[in-house]
Order: sequence, then C-alpha cells, then structure tokens
Amino acid sequence: MNVNKLAQSQRVVVTGMGIVSPIGVGLKENWDSILSGKSGIVSLKGEKEFSGLKSQIGGHLPSHFKIDDHKTSFGDARIFSLANAVTKEAIADSKLDLSKFNHTERERVGIVLGNQFGVLENYMKQHQKLRLLQTMNHMVPALIAMEHQITGQLTCTSNASASGGIAIGEAYRLIKNGYQDIVITGGVDFNLNRHFFEGMELFGANCNTYNDSPEKASMPFDEKRSGPIMSDGGGILVLQSLESALQRGSPIYCEVSGFSMNTDAYHILRPTDNGIGLYKAIRNALLEAGITPSQIDSINSHATSTPAGDLSEATCLKKLLGNKQTWNSLKNLAELDPLKVLDKNEPIEVTQLKRAVITAPKGHIGHTFCAAGAVESVFAVKSIEKGIIPQILNLNTPLDNELTFAQGNVKKEVNVVVKTSLAFGGVNSALVFQSFKKESAKL
Repeated sequence: MNVNKLAQSQRVVVTGMGIVSPIGVGLKENWDSILSGKSGIVSLKGEKEFSGLKSQIGGHLPSHFKIDDHKTSFGDARIFSLANAVTKEAIADSKLDLSKFNHTERERVGIVLGNQFGVLENYMKQHQKLRLLQTMNHMVPALIAMEHQITGQLTCTSNASASGGIAIGEAYRLIKNGYQDIVITGGVDFNLNRHFFEGMELFGANCNTYNDSPEKASMPFDEKRSGPIMSDGGGILVLQSLESALQRGSPIYCEVSGFSMNTDAYHILRPTDNGIGLYKAIRNALLEAGITPSQIDSINSHATSTPAGDLSEATCLKKLLGNKQTWNSLKNLAELDPLKVLDKNEPIEVTQLKRAVITAPKGHIGHTFCAAGAVESVFAVKSIEKGIIPQILNLNTPLDNELTFAQGNVKKEVNVVVKTSLAFGGVNSALVFQSFKKESAKL
C-alpha cells in the first residue's frame, strides 16, 4: 500500500460504464432508446409466475440479452451472468486490461456492488449443493472478483433501492481516501419474481392500475402516478483515481466530486413530507464537491412514481433550488438550518428553479431496485458527455408547475449532475458528477 496516498485526497473519475436495462443491452442501445422515448415496461399477463397477482406489468430485460453468453464459475445463474455482462462492458469501455496487472496492481483494484439477493430462485432446490452460498448477496461481487482476478477490497451494499447509488459513493470514498486506485462499482438486480411481487403487494406498493397499458404506467412526478413498476437491470461504473486514469490512458467521462448518505429515522416505508433527509444528503454532497445549488445543471432524480415519494422529493428539490440565501453561497448552504430552508413559509425565488433540469429515468425503465442508482447514474454521466438531459416519459401533468422537469429531451451544456437515491427504511443518498476539464488534468 502506498502510504503517501492515504495522506492526501485523490480526485476520482469515471472511466468506463456498462449497462443492461429493459430498454437495451449496452451503452449505445440504452442511450439511443432513452432519447427516443422507448418504454421498457411490458405486460406480464400469461406468465405463470405472476398469475393471480394484482400487478401484471414489469420491465423484462431485452430478449436479445443471452444469459448463457455470460456464464461465471457458478454456471448460468441469472444474477451472476447479468453482473458479469455489465462488468465486462465497463472494463472494456475503460480500456483496462486487467489480465496484464501484476499482483501488486491487482491489490489496488476493488469492487463495491449493490444487490439484495444472490440466486434466490435456487434456494428451494433441495439437491442444489451450493444453494446456500448462491443466495448470499456478497457472492455476486465475489464471483465478479474471481472472474476478473480482482484482489482488492470487496463490499456488497444492500440498502434496497439506494444500493447502487451508495455502492458508487463508497467506491468513490475508497479511491478518494487512497485505499484503492480502481474500483468496479454499481448494482444489479432481478426483482421480477413472485416472491418480490407478493411482498410489494402486501403493503400496496406495486402499480396495478395500468395492466392494460403498461407503457404508460411509470409516470414520475405526474399527478396521476400510482406506484412503482418493478424491473430487472444492471449498471456498472469503473472509477479510478485521476492519477491512475492518466497513467493508464483511460478515457475520462467525468469526475465524482461528492457523496453523502443518511437516514430519516422516521418510517420504514415513506419519506418525510418535507424531504429533510434528502435535503441534508444533497447539501452535504454539494459541500464536499464545493458546488452551490446555482451550479447544478441537472438532477437525475430517484422518483419512483409513488404518490408520497415523488411529492417529498419534489418538495425538497424546490426548497434546495429556490432558496435565495443558499443559492450561490457555500457558507450559507453549510450554516443555514435545514428546517428553516424547508419551512413552508420560507420564500422561493422562482427564477432560480429554471436552471436545474430534473429528469427521472424510471419513466422509461421502471424501478430496477438495487440496481437503480447505478443504472440511472450511467444516464447521468451520459448527459454530461453528450449535453442532453433525457425526457421524463409519461409526464403529462407535473405535480409542480414551477420546477423545471424535462418534458422533452433538453439540449444544454451539462457540467454538474446530482443523482439522488432513496430506499425503504428512510435511506437517503446523493452523488455529484462533474464534468472533467482537460486543462485541470495535471496532478
């Protein structure tokens, strides 16, 4: 271990990405699909596994994604194959050849992955010798480490729908604080199964009002939203220290410059009405990045299409972006009491709400749960690279007419994106992605 690196903060950059979602296999197809307004939500009617359930819609992976093409040493179990597929794409995209790393270099490569189960479908197979091991969620990153001979730190984050975003944040910290040079990070999930659907239906979470028109069901921030739509998916980002990326000639998409997470300690299912936990997470991530609300170009929101969740997030974002005292002052952002900022009587500067464009990928892909923060971070990074913020699909009547929602694809220079991820149990997290300036590449 390089002791000197532990003594100084490292800059962290994104150098590779991989993604499989209901709207595509790979970076190009997913980006093209989200810009074209494609929905990945389909009918599940006729599928025996979902027979008799109230919700009959979900987001399957595309039929041209072949599990058998990505087998690991545990065979063709879906979750392992999906994780392997997106990891391989991300590593290739980063132009890294891990096979040429010596044992010392491999020790500086880690993996942090978000997921909730291993191979859940094998647990009841009595003659499956390794069924217990296969259900352990840390086995997913462990198998990826074996496939690619990664011998650094290994962590599995399991924070429900915030897992993928938190995984990226923890990977960022490992590099920033000098513990790793490269971290493979993100999230994968297969939640289109009866076990998960039944659990969600017990507390009335799944959307079941659009069974006859599934493509219209996921409508983040719309007045008629009626619940999340479950989907399968996976997203991986390769993070590197700037020093490592420059030395290895890796392409640089952007920087990760801030991360924060917390918990509401309020309710197991719903956020606070004013979104104070999310506000604090975004505020702290911005402070770490040295960025004020006035510099945010886009917010890639969590927005799951739930009545309470979307309203809480919108309320928080409106106060964050509309407060005149904290708009362009890191000092005020750090010192002003969040309860004052979020007070109903605190005035909103409406003109400030026009700068940051809010988008919500779940309108296209549904809720990939543990993978959500990672899959959607891929789209956030692409928006910086391409200067396009994708529209929110099915947003016809916004719940707030003063916030700037992407009701069509928005072309603009994108330098700062905040990615939010929330979860059951009151978990809040925020990431800050920032454009990388070549002139600042010197160490």
